[in-house]
Amino acid sequence: DTDSALRIYAALTPAEQQLFDIAFLKELRPQDGARVLDISVSAFTSRVNRLRHRLLSLEQSESTGYGSATMSGDAPL
Repeated sequence: DTDSALRIYAALTPAEQQLFDIAFLKELRPQDGARVLDISVSAFTSRVNRLRHRLLSLEQSESTGYGSATMSGDAPL
């Protein structure tokens, strides 16, 4: 639901939020997203992959009711 999605997004670090916006909201191709962030395409795709795993972890925490205490931004990009 929307409230859950907002809590998950808020739990992301600023760098994760920026990557989320570029990769998922703007739906930029890896080449374009890498250019925006001034990183290699390989680094971009690796970071997106880590972000997907982080989002899944946050979603699972959210669904089990553990709340923001377990959503501490512990996964660096």
